[in-house]
Amino acid sequence: MIFAVAVAVACWGVAVYGLASLATIRRRMTRERTVFPVGGMRVATTRIAARLADLPGESGTYQGLLWARSADGLACRGARRGFGVIGECRQEGDDVVVDAVLPHAVRLIYVGMLGFLAVIVTTVLSVDAPRDWALAIPVALLVGVAVQYVLHVRRARAAGRLMPRFLEAACGEAAAVRAGCGRVLPRCQAPSGMPGDRPVY
Repeated sequence: MIFAVAVAVACWGVAVYGLASLATIRRRMTRERTVFPVGGMRVATTRIAARLADLPGESGTYQGLLWARSADGLACRGARRGFGVIGECRQEGDDVVVDAVLPHAVRLIYVGMLGFLAVIVTTVLSVDAPRDWALAIPVALLVGVAVQYVLHVRRARAAGRLMPRFLEAACGEAAAVRAGCGRVLPRCQAPSGMPGDRPVY
């Protein structure tokens, strides 16, 4: 029993650490109005015809997409507070490869919660006592968290596939401006549909 309690506390600690890490990343990016690469799970990879060199300056916004240059090319995200996916972009010839990354912190949250609930279910099963309701509640929560994780990844993948379209448009418009046949890139617009309008997490 003591071992089970220790494991449950450790799992809960992992979930809390994940929440704190994600909050720190979001707070820093929001406060500094920037974006930078983060380690995490790649949920989508898209190749677009664009040149990162066409984008002016070190950072900017375009139609709700916030971007900033990085050591490997460029990072981007939704410009609003509730962003959940980071785009990590690199130039490969005449194309740009955009990897949509779900931060490690998100996975830690789910791993911690699933581990905590799994320990509770295992403990209830090992107790010789009536356990219909005692077992039903943690099992329902365990299934609910697992389903939420799957939906979270699906939403992240959808946002990750949408992001490159805006980046491609931004690069194309910047190239047109350089050529003298386009308009100046807008600094801050956020129409509906851009990743970041609705939080992925």
